Amino acid sequence: MGPWAPAEDIHRRQRGYRTGAEFAGYDAVQATAVVDAEEEGPGRVAPGRLPEEVPLPSDVAVDDASILATEEGCGGLWTDVWGVCQSCCDAGLVLGVEGMFLAPFGEPVQRVTLTDLTTEQVLSGNAHPSFGAGVRTWLGLQRGGWGFRVQYSHFGNEEIDPHPNVPVNAEPTFLETYYLRAYSVDIELTQGLCFGEWRIDSSFGGRFAKLERNGTVVGYGTLGNGVNLYGLAMGANEIEGPGFTFSLGGRRPLHGCWLPCGWSLFWQYRGSLLWADSTASVLTEANAITKDPVGAANSRDKAFASKEHSEDVYISEIQLGIQYERCLPCCPGVFFFRAGLEYQHWVTGDVMAQSNSFAFLQGGPSEFGGRVDAFSYAHDGDLDLIGFMLGTGLTY
Repeated sequence: MGPWAPAEDIHRRQRGYRTGAEFAGYDAVQATAVVDAEEEGPGRVAPGRLPEEVPLPSDVAVDDASILATEEGCGGLWTDVWGVCQSCCDAGLVLGVEGMFLAPFGEPVQRVTLTDLTTEQVLSGNAHPSFGAGVRTWLGLQRGGWGFRVQYSHFGNEEIDPHPNVPVNAEPTFLETYYLRAYSVDIELTQGLCFGEWRIDSSFGGRFAKLERNGTVVGYGTLGNGVNLYGLAMGANEIEGPGFTFSLGGRRPLHGCWLPCGWSLFWQYRGSLLWADSTASVLTEANAITKDPVGAANSRDKAFASKEHSEDVYISEIQLGIQYERCLPCCPGVFFFRAGLEYQHWVTGDVMAQSNSFAFLQGGPSEFGGRVDAFSYAHDGDLDLIGFMLGTGLTY
């Protein structure tokens, strides 16, 4: 009985019936005697048969749970999940929720640098992202392989990082912040197909998405024998618009008894194309001030760029992991839990802005000197997120 044996084979085994391989070593008369004897019950002898030729059945199942411990491993449970509880390509209500734990990387730079011109000491602060969390949830109906689904996702990432943690007036200090928010709503048609041991799911529909991200760095301190330095760098980018989305994924049971029954490998790819409004803005400022002698230097720069309804945004989302499925008792439903890796790549277009400011004071006869540089870039056309996900759901 292989991993995809029909339910009838399981039921025959529960009733104590033997497979052809189990009659190896019997001649035709003995094999017939065994079958007749097992149909009449343990210890009974069919008419015309010799008692010594009739072995007692050795694999009669005591209850339904015994099908999970046959020599074929996990075939019984997979037949239960895919064949008895629910048809492979047929379900009613479909709902689920996933937690996303992702980290952005390769983000554009906001940076402030303070330089002591008397000692060449350089101190710098940069805005950088951290690990963020989000949720993805869906609700739909499916029947006969076709269905309808609504999906909502939200991801957030915030980082506030002061250096040092307890500022001291005599020591240069940096305050670095990063902010990211991503939202999407999908409405789509779905289709499920079975190819051998593979279950393939696909979808196509509409998507509305919004992306906001911002980085800010503030740096200040006194360097170079009394030069007060202050720098600010800010950068922001926002994308919002509708478009199309599609997905393709599959799952396949993991055979063998090195894993508990019910586990499968799954993968999924989702691609989206948006026609979005896009804006990018930056601001930098630098100040240097001395009291003795009295002096001041200041510089400010800003830039802004935008597109309306014409920025092409491409989004790719990839998942790879394992999934566990189990039938619910006393109802025709299947519960699942999944865990895996996730990667997202956003091609956010060519709207970008850049600015740079600097200020310095230097002199004597009592030597002094300090310089501050502020740089901001928003954005470089891409956003990458990588991490892991955990999900659970129900088909009923």
